[in-house]
Amino acid sequence: MALKLIKFGELNRKHFLPFILALINILMEMIIRYYPDNKTPEGKKVSNNVLELYSYSLGNLGSIFIPCIFKFDNDEISREDSIQKRKFLHFFVFIFIFIVHFVGKGVPLVLKGALTQESMNSQNSFSEGPFVYIGVEMICFLIITRFLLKYKYFKHHFLSIIAFVILGNVCDLILEYYPQMLEEKPLVIIFEFINIIIDVIFYTSEKYLMEILYYPYWKLNITIGSILFVVSSCMLIFALSAKGSSMKFVADFYLYFEKINPGIIIGKIILSIIIRFFFATFSILSVYYFNPNFFLINYQISKYVLILIDENQKVEKYYCIIIFVLQFFCLLVYLEIIELNFCGLNKNIKANINKRGVDELLGKDGRDSTLGITGNIDINEEYYIDSLENVENNNKIVEMTPKTDNEGTI
Repeated sequence: MALKLIKFGELNRKHFLPFILALINILMEMIIRYYPDNKTPEGKKVSNNVLELYSYSLGNLGSIFIPCIFKFDNDEISREDSIQKRKFLHFFVFIFIFIVHFVGKGVPLVLKGALTQESMNSQNSFSEGPFVYIGVEMICFLIITRFLLKYKYFKHHFLSIIAFVILGNVCDLILEYYPQMLEEKPLVIIFEFINIIIDVIFYTSEKYLMEILYYPYWKLNITIGSILFVVSSCMLIFALSAKGSSMKFVADFYLYFEKINPGIIIGKIILSIIIRFFFATFSILSVYYFNPNFFLINYQISKYVLILIDENQKVEKYYCIIIFVLQFFCLLVYLEIIELNFCGLNKNIKANINKRGVDELLGKDGRDSTLGITGNIDINEEYYIDSLENVENNNKIVEMTPKTDNEGTI
């Protein structure tokens, strides 16, 4: 049988999660751009950040229904009970990271001018900004997950990152992103790169809480939703108490209700809550089932689509399609969704590492390599299992045998 130089890795239905998340993110972007509430009948742009934030918070709080939809392993619930004593500290750190992450997203927008609907069109810089942002994000994911989650990276990871970054820079040159970046204030660019690090820390902290500390995924979404609900409530109280203020945030709050049809407002709220619920759910499930690097699929696909539909982009954007495809191929190699079976690039993929571990455990003849000459496996100081006898007699019932004084019983 001929050796396949390129093949798909071990795939299952869960691998659709990052791709579905990307489609939901694109839908969110479309609603922000084209829903008919972003302009008054006179053509003036207007937004209501309070309602937007309430919709996002309720969407995240909807994660309370996740246990009713997705099964949760009782063993993981019992494992969570073992770390209850430090639960307050864990969630305090997570809340702090999220607040920094949330506030950090708005800093570049403020530095650019104001938090207007136009500036809020993009959910994040990684979806619509230069490709260099995603490349730096990939590198940061590698570094931070290596130290915090103890993930190991090998030759195929580094080669795919190098190719990904080079191709991304080619796209930035073709689409003239670098001249646009140079026109920005230096402080804006600095905060964009700081946000990349914060973004990686946030998603890695989610994975750490679920993978290392065994917290259920829906509790993290509920925590985020609760924070957003408190913030939006504070903004609402401020807007109501400062009626008549010349502040743009307050003025837009009242102008939104004066100029936009109530039916459109209600429809936007309902649609935003539903979309945000699915985005929050698929986002946390993607991090839960995979490593945080898989979030790059969302950023990359969203960027492809938004660039192609952007009317302000030059015709040169179509020249980048082949580069998009090659860059996405590199990303799939990096995530081991695609395997390269040449030059030893598939030697250290996760599936082959696990296979070698099983082979070493069973030995060359398929027998358990943990068996000694006597076939005994020590359980503790007082008991052992006579595995050799059980294997030879095809005995499926494994019993622990007390050790005699000669075998080391204390």
